[in-house]
Amino acid sequence: MKIHILTAAALLLSTSLSQAETVHTKTFVQTQDIEGVNQINFSEFDINEDGLYAKSEVGEKLFYVFDRDNNKVIDNIEWNNRSLYTIIPMEKEVYRFVDYNDDGYTDLSSYNYRAFYQESGLIRFDENKNGLSAAEFIETGFQELDDNDNNIIELDEWKEAYTEMTKPKNAEQERYN
Repeated sequence: MKIHILTAAALLLSTSLSQAETVHTKTFVQTQDIEGVNQINFSEFDINEDGLYAKSEVGEKLFYVFDRDNNKVIDNIEWNNRSLYTIIPMEKEVYRFVDYNDDGYTDLSSYNYRAFYQESGLIRFDENKNGLSAAEFIETGFQELDDNDNNIIELDEWKEAYTEMTKPKNAEQERYN
């Protein structure tokens, strides 16, 4: 019964929005402070500022997150310091103002970060559910990424592992990729 009610409510909302004359959306993001943790701001990964993580945005950005000295490679020292960087929960609100008949009056619907995090599919990589670290995301060890055994990870090695890692393994993962 709950599913039918939620489905009906979602259908009603989407029908109402599609019939609306004017729709404005504003997104506000603010990271939560966690003592002793260097933060990666959500907006750094959301290059096109659409409120979603795209593979193309995340993959290369993560490489440069690991590359602390900006020399365009990841060495074993940078890899071992990976736990300093974590995607942490943020206060994220998306406000959608809908003026159904252009009379100047709007209704407001909001969307919080926790709902976004759950729906984005990123939570599947977060093993301990305390925020997603880059190491949890890539799910591969340093030596496995270092294809040419030169003790550094180059961007092409990273991209190869990242592409392989993000391939969906089942139908549920397919919907997130």
